[in-house]
Amino acid sequence: MNNVDCIVVEAKKAGMALREKQVFQATSYGAYSGIKWALLTNLNQWQLYYINAGDKIEPELVFCIDLDVIRDEDVEMLFKISKNGILRKGLLDKVREKNRALSQANIISTLLTDNVLDKMRTTINKDSAYKVSNEEIQKTLESFLYL
Repeated sequence: MNNVDCIVVEAKKAGMALREKQVFQATSYGAYSGIKWALLTNLNQWQLYYINAGDKIEPELVFCIDLDVIRDEDVEMLFKISKNGILRKGLLDKVREKNRALSQANIISTLLTDNVLDKMRTTINKDSAYKVSNEEIQKTLESFLYL
């Protein structure tokens, strides 16, 4: 963007397995260069990482595309890593934020908040002869979520 490096691309041999070692290599290059995005590919798989660089480098997988089983949403993601997509300021950040908002950890922690438990308790108690507590709902939800 405006002659500023914004993504590191690490291309491996076609078909080569992409392992943690390659993820570390790609994200390290980015972190040491002050770049927040790293794309790792073996031409079949495309993995985009956001680079959290604090005391240690922590790659955050934003998306992974496998061209053997490409879906409509994968085509959209490929656009986002194209030159035109990269030039659109904030486009990759929006994908990352959506992933974070809809992550399993975020959904679970939201389900277990007092507000959600209160609403569930109210609904269940209205429809049931047994009056449940928030603690009972929380224990039941946890048993479902952590099978």
